[in-house]
Amino acid sequence: MPFRVVMGDITKIKTTAIVNAANCSLLGGGGVDGAIHRAAGPQLLEECQKLHGCRTGEAKLTKGYRLPAKYIIHTPGPIWRGGNDGEAALLRSCYENCLKTAMKNGIRDIAFPSISTGIYAYPLEEAAKIAVNTIYKFPELEVQMVCFDERTKAVYEGADAVYRKKYDCKEKNEIVYIEYQDLPMKRAFENEELRLGMMRIAKETEQEHERILHLLQAETTFRQYVHLKGREGLSDRICEKIYAEMEKENERNPVPMAEAYPFVKNDCWSLKAKDISYMKVTACAGEDGQFDIKEIRKKMVGNRRELLFYIEGALPNEEGHTKKGNGQERTGRKGYRIIPSHVVMEQKILKCLLLDGNVDLKRFDIKGSFVADV
Repeated sequence: MPFRVVMGDITKIKTTAIVNAANCSLLGGGGVDGAIHRAAGPQLLEECQKLHGCRTGEAKLTKGYRLPAKYIIHTPGPIWRGGNDGEAALLRSCYENCLKTAMKNGIRDIAFPSISTGIYAYPLEEAAKIAVNTIYKFPELEVQMVCFDERTKAVYEGADAVYRKKYDCKEKNEIVYIEYQDLPMKRAFENEELRLGMMRIAKETEQEHERILHLLQAETTFRQYVHLKGREGLSDRICEKIYAEMEKENERNPVPMAEAYPFVKNDCWSLKAKDISYMKVTACAGEDGQFDIKEIRKKMVGNRRELLFYIEGALPNEEGHTKKGNGQERTGRKGYRIIPSHVVMEQKILKCLLLDGNVDLKRFDIKGSFVADV
């Protein structure tokens, strides 16, 4: 799938469709929204008035009028309210619904602005990650992310690089690392340089000094904290400084996954809820459907490695329904078996489950099989 990040004016991009980060009225506003309405001309407003608005996270299509783009897909992004008001799901829906609208209308190339990161104040790093992860779910489309400044461009390029590295398993001798922002903070701040960096940041702000020091002993990860911090959390400015300190240590002193989670070195082990940050973990297996995982086991069978996901509930079939025999649901332990081609793929699959609570096996180009009574 061609995906690239560029810097420029989205009103001058020559793709079949561009996306407008609109407000819910669809009647124009400031920023990208106002620029697109001005460049497209008054006919755009006339068409938008007939659409009767659009809810946050949804998308509606209009003509492009005076724009080089033939179509405009309008989507109102979420206003950032601290991260506890469903903002991430809404932002993800913006990208998904725009891309679905494009495919439904035969559009194969599309350009996005950075949705919600302007006056709606969505944290740029988190928004970029959501955008890139969602865009890659649509490999049929050619997508550009059009940024208005160098900082925004660099953040989206960084998110793209992280995504590619997350699923790229070509290098069999690669060491898989856990980033400091994904370690329990108590563990992360055992790094002396990172701890000193936190102390320097704490000295800069009397108002947030105690909150920063409290993080040094926290059991949650910094990524979880930023996502859930709410009104009582640190300011976005301080969070960005802490994130920057962690990024420095990711470069200078990375933590191998086998060191962060020693059990991944064993030939046989089980992974249960106490080992991860989620109440449940989920695997998406393409045509085999999606299922919740109760337990994971790794074992060596001859000279090959197998991962066996024990499944909560009944086995799904290819249509996602329950497999039954003689009118009865199949009994016994149910599982899904995959055979990673090498240990790097195995560790990257497990990393997705550990840190994200889900894994899309299709992105690893791996096909498994259901097994019953295991």
